[in-house]
Amino acid sequence: MDLQSDDVLQSDDVMDLVKRVYPNLTSQARGDGSWLSRRAILAARNADVRATNSQILDMWPGHAIDLFSADNLFNPEDRYNCTQEFLHKQCISGVPDHHLRLKTGVPLLLTTNISFEDGACNGTRLIFDEIVNQNSRNLLRCRIMNGPSAGKAILINRIDVIQAGSAVSGGRGLPWPWVRRAFPVKLAFCCTINKSQGQTLDMVGVILTKPVFTHGQTYVAASRVGDAGSVCFLIPKAKEDRERRLTRNVVYHEVLSTQVGDPPPPSTPAASLSEEQLSPAPAPTVLASAPAAPADYLPGPEDMQWDNEDMALDMALDIHDAEVAAAAEAGFLMHEDDQPGQGPFGIGDDGQLSPAPAPSVLAPAPAPADYLRGPEDVVARPAEMRPGVEVITCQTSFLTWLDACVSCVFVPRPSIPAC
Repeated sequence: MDLQSDDVLQSDDVMDLVKRVYPNLTSQARGDGSWLSRRAILAARNADVRATNSQILDMWPGHAIDLFSADNLFNPEDRYNCTQEFLHKQCISGVPDHHLRLKTGVPLLLTTNISFEDGACNGTRLIFDEIVNQNSRNLLRCRIMNGPSAGKAILINRIDVIQAGSAVSGGRGLPWPWVRRAFPVKLAFCCTINKSQGQTLDMVGVILTKPVFTHGQTYVAASRVGDAGSVCFLIPKAKEDRERRLTRNVVYHEVLSTQVGDPPPPSTPAASLSEEQLSPAPAPTVLASAPAAPADYLPGPEDMQWDNEDMALDMALDIHDAEVAAAAEAGFLMHEDDQPGQGPFGIGDDGQLSPAPAPSVLAPAPAPADYLRGPEDVVARPAEMRPGVEVITCQTSFLTWLDACVSCVFVPRPSIPAC
């Protein structure tokens, strides 16, 4: 990205940018903080933010106040693996530092939500006034810089910031859960670009000694002011002429080319794919046509088209109950395996309906011209369809009517003569 020459400061010393953004810093320290509320230095990395704030604090007049956090492990047994000194050195994004150094009148940035009604939310800029003691607790007395609650005084106490172990946080952080009790504020002479989102300032300096690392950071930093002349970029000194006024910008073109609600991009047509990418199409499945039923075929219950499995199951149970009642009336004994629901339309071990048996056809034997066919002329189904039982034709009045419905009656072994 090519920057305008008026907006670029080529230097390897960040203090050159500090003097541009905060001129006459010592004299402004006695003000009410309105001058500080309209200025800020932005950086992409937390390491640059901490170093810049520390240098500016040394320039700020007044006596420094050192405040320290209390760090502890949740599990006492972990103290053999991690010491207090090691916890004090942890500088994690979103977590207050162990050592907080303040001076009266310095700008602070709130890092958590305290009170929405008072305007004390995450990212609110404050002016530090003093430390007060209430109920044996040290509190920070601060004033809100800008917004609807500008000038309002608030008291900030220490809070517990819990850090889960790496096993809970997806491999990030320390392997042991621990907690830090500290004031949820940090110096705001310099802050990260992400924390500056939503703020409108009069003068902004951007540290680009190292380029930005993600999409939109350069745009966010440059758009904090309404005038292009109110932003200044700090870049390293150019080693060659072609490197002057240049910095790397990160843009995700996929984000810019796709809008919310747009349909997904069309898939690649098969004609544009190579032969290696094309898989052979499976051969079409051709269903064999069922043989036509004879002209003298008598349809049975198995030929009905069921609307759902429940209707088929109810019909199967009704047919089986009719078989049992008919066999009991004729004096037949039920086989031990002949249980309800296990007839020709029964349910198998997998809980599914068994397939309907093959249709029965009339015997091909010739009959006299004046002979009237009846249910007794139907050929019984093969016994292989129902292992362990025999099929006979009953010619009693009740069973003859039943045969017209189910074509046959299943009876147990041993063989029993027909009625």
